[in-house]
Amino acid sequence: MEPSSQPPPTPSLPENMAPKIVGPRDIYERPVPIASNLFPLEMKADVPIFMYHVQIHMKIGAHEINLVKRHTDDYMHIDHKDKCRAAFRFAVRSSPATFGDPKGLFYDLQGQLYSDHKLKDVLGHDLIVREEIGIPGEEAGRAPEFKNLGVEYLRVEVEPTRENRPTMILGEMMATRAKMQESVSRELTQFLEVATSQYAFLTPSKMVTYPSGVSYFKPTTAEPVQVFPAAKELLDGVHKVVKLIDGTKRGEMAVVVDPKKAVFHKSNITVIDKTVEMGFLDRGSGTVLRETIPELAKKLKNLYVETRYGKKPIRFAVHDVVLDTARTSRFNKNGDMTSVEEHFKDEYNVILKHPHAPLVVSTPLKKNPESLQLLYFPMELLFVCPNQRVLFNQQTAKEAFAIKKASTILPENRLKEVVNSASKLRINGASVQGCFKKAKIEVGNAPLTVEGRSLVPPHIEYRAQQVQVDAVSGRWRSSSRRGKPQYLVGGKIERWAMYVLSQAPSQAEEELGKNLLAKMEDEFQARGMQIAQAKFLATVKASPEYMKKIFDRAKAHQLEFLFFIQDTKICLHKEMKYYERKYEIISQDLNMETAKAVTEEGKYHALDSLIAKLNVKVGGTNYGLVGPSIPDLFKRGKLYIGFHASFSANPADAEDPTVIGSSANVTQTSAAFVGDMFFQEKNDVDMNTAMAKATLKYVLRYKNVHGHAPSEVVIYRSGSSEGQFGQILRDEVPALRNALQNAEADEAKLTLLMVNKQHSVRLMPSVIMPGSRAIEQNIKPGTVVDTKITHPRFAEFYLNSHQVLHGTAKTPKYTIIVDDSAHQIEYLERVTYALSYGHQIVDNPTNLPSPLYIAGEYADRGLTLIKAKRKLGDTVDVKDLEKDLPYMASQVLADKRVNA
Repeated sequence: MEPSSQPPPTPSLPENMAPKIVGPRDIYERPVPIASNLFPLEMKADVPIFMYHVQIHMKIGAHEINLVKRHTDDYMHIDHKDKCRAAFRFAVRSSPATFGDPKGLFYDLQGQLYSDHKLKDVLGHDLIVREEIGIPGEEAGRAPEFKNLGVEYLRVEVEPTRENRPTMILGEMMATRAKMQESVSRELTQFLEVATSQYAFLTPSKMVTYPSGVSYFKPTTAEPVQVFPAAKELLDGVHKVVKLIDGTKRGEMAVVVDPKKAVFHKSNITVIDKTVEMGFLDRGSGTVLRETIPELAKKLKNLYVETRYGKKPIRFAVHDVVLDTARTSRFNKNGDMTSVEEHFKDEYNVILKHPHAPLVVSTPLKKNPESLQLLYFPMELLFVCPNQRVLFNQQTAKEAFAIKKASTILPENRLKEVVNSASKLRINGASVQGCFKKAKIEVGNAPLTVEGRSLVPPHIEYRAQQVQVDAVSGRWRSSSRRGKPQYLVGGKIERWAMYVLSQAPSQAEEELGKNLLAKMEDEFQARGMQIAQAKFLATVKASPEYMKKIFDRAKAHQLEFLFFIQDTKICLHKEMKYYERKYEIISQDLNMETAKAVTEEGKYHALDSLIAKLNVKVGGTNYGLVGPSIPDLFKRGKLYIGFHASFSANPADAEDPTVIGSSANVTQTSAAFVGDMFFQEKNDVDMNTAMAKATLKYVLRYKNVHGHAPSEVVIYRSGSSEGQFGQILRDEVPALRNALQNAEADEAKLTLLMVNKQHSVRLMPSVIMPGSRAIEQNIKPGTVVDTKITHPRFAEFYLNSHQVLHGTAKTPKYTIIVDDSAHQIEYLERVTYALSYGHQIVDNPTNLPSPLYIAGEYADRGLTLIKAKRKLGDTVDVKDLEKDLPYMASQVLADKRVNA
């Protein structure tokens, strides 16, 4: 598909969103001073802003290349932006009468140009039609961006979007706040995004910029790069977003500045050197082990490289790495067979040092399908191109963990980096960029502070007692050495067995299984569960094939449940879960090291977690939730549903279907959530069909269990941006109402909240004790913010429900899309916080309310089953997946939370 040359459309914001209804504050909810990463932005004068479309073409040979087309690859994106910057500078210098004062220009390095004055044509009149500026190839070649490319000419076209009329007038827009909440605010936000990025755009020696306001700082002597293994480097960066906020005047602008880090491929090194650093190539023999070549190909795939042996560099993305070497690979050259090694010696006088290394295969270099020819290159002649972030498939699990750890920033340091990053972007402070001064735009030097509230947690209800939650940590004691409360509803199993999965079965492992089983049986009794004695315990040599035999045997013996202890080096979890669904036999596994910790070291917390999972899996409920601030949390007729979409982040699995996970409280126990998953075509994130189907089924199940339809349906739906609001109101809400009608629950009141974790707003305590732990530096569970930094018209709140153990809290944002019940926003905040305690396994709240959190777990389970299905040789087709894998179709698994 051809990349677009036009900027992405700015989404329109719907008018018929649920209104924000403010109610009285609970006297037990104390105020909390909060620091943020939002800087106030003001426009001090009525400055007109004119918008122009820009096209830039580069002529090389017979081809004229459009440089403003968008690309998804990092290298091509940055390369084209670099060329657009250089070409635009040539145009401004060669046509000063057209462009006027450069300080009044705001260019996005692609197809949009803003100006605080009207541009002129060659006759000095206001520019009302397209103007073309040509730059000869000889002049263009002086810039490093075009050097040695053989450029014949550059062609820059500028065209006004509105004839002689400004697109906006800055100060006037701030004064007329009614307009700020309509379509005009979108144009303003788009302009301010470009304006606040000007320094980053125009100083490539210091910064490199990516889409969506993401920039990274080039390393300096004072701030050197952090080197990672496998020829990778960690760079500091920032995600900047301009947004409309409530403020103190019901409509203000703010700049969100969120420091971030990313790992880049080290550039200007040969692929052979990178392969050595990655541990694939032995420098002495110059070879790569045959069996590791597919993994090497996976790590190098889509990496942009360039040749430097010819007159002109050739740049391409790595397509593959093959077993053939420069010495063994031969091709027909002018009628004679010659090797790649001989070719480079004859044509370029290059003697290869590593002729036994595997060859790199390029992506096809021509677009004509009849000439799609793959080319083969020696690794030592290819150099890694700059500005490429490491993709998911290009890192190991160990590397991903190291990257995550290195990217973790505590609030104490994040606040400092927020201020420092804003200064580096030159949007405030003494070194503010000149275009800001000319347009009379001012960004505050200090981030905004806001007053939040600390919500009251619920009580935890076990069978015969209530346990109080610690309001500061959000934790409670699910057990202690003095005793253990019995579960609210104990699970029941009549027939089950335990297996120890080993590489080499031993007597010691057999004893481990017996000891763990004894511990579990004691716990069953203490927790009030009805679990019969295991039918047998076996220690076996494990393999994917043997896992199937285990389930075959379990089916023959009519077992309901299988428990596995797995050797640490064995990973059969995916296969186990696949066969669980196929045979409808509930399963659970435990790492052997954890089993030893329970039996040999007395780690009772691990045992508690193990049994809590087991009880929920087999149909029990560990605890309920009780007020005090929301006594009607689980009142008669209240149905909660969560929806979450997941798709593989690995480009190698790009063909995998999208999975929609869901969960709802549709069993006899109102606090218990079970769920399911739906499958749809790859990258299809349109959730309305899956949501409607699931809602219909959940409402029918609710009616079947309780004997009446729900009177209120509260839905939490994962999302990512305000741009989805219109689509949700247009497509999803009617589909949901239709599902309620089809289930004969059309009188049920619908409340729909979109939950977004993929935003850049960060909330931190306004006072932080230097050097303290992450738990102490972060905002506490139950901290909510619903004023000042939220949207001026939408009902919106930020709620941090969990205890943060590492880095800085990523507080979810909740937007109320529909609310037939006209709830006060405080009520929905309290409900949401209380529901975050409903996970049933852990003795602390999760970062999302349980309906949504558990829906996410079901979505992840769907991806696991897809991978297992493929690994076991089955086809992965959406229709087959929808037929074979959803749990609702199972008589055994439908009312069990098997993904606990």
